[in-house]
Amino acid sequence: MTAYYDDIRSALETRLSGLSGIPSVITYENMKLKPTTGTAFLQTYFVPTSRRRAYISATPQMRYEGLFIVNVHVPENTGPGVADDYANIIIEGLDANTQLSFTNPSAETIYVSCDYAERTNGIEESPWYRVPVTINWFSYK
Repeated sequence: MTAYYDDIRSALETRLSGLSGIPSVITYENMKLKPTTGTAFLQTYFVPTSRRRAYISATPQMRYEGLFIVNVHVPENTGPGVADDYANIIIEGLDANTQLSFTNPSAETIYVSCDYAERTNGIEESPWYRVPVTINWFSYK
């Protein structure tokens, strides 16, 4: 993965962690997960899907695209309402046409756009109920 992907990930994670009303515990990839039973948490995955030329020229611009997956975990047997509320906050915070920016340590600012944000059905995984939220993103460099 190029450093550009690191910047894209940082833009998405920064937006997520800044959303109000979501669980305070967010577990990012390659972090040991030790959830506290009975406490809601989020778990994220960054999935680049393509890196292609946006157009042909002597110095072609590249289009990067991928998914940012946020799994909302709430205690089981509490009904879907709390998980749905968290999922809706994430969807609204990273919805279609959301524009993100991130300035990396080299002082280069990158821009990331969200194409869509949607959730799928909840899944029972004792002692949790999990609702996956998928955000499709793209960026040009």
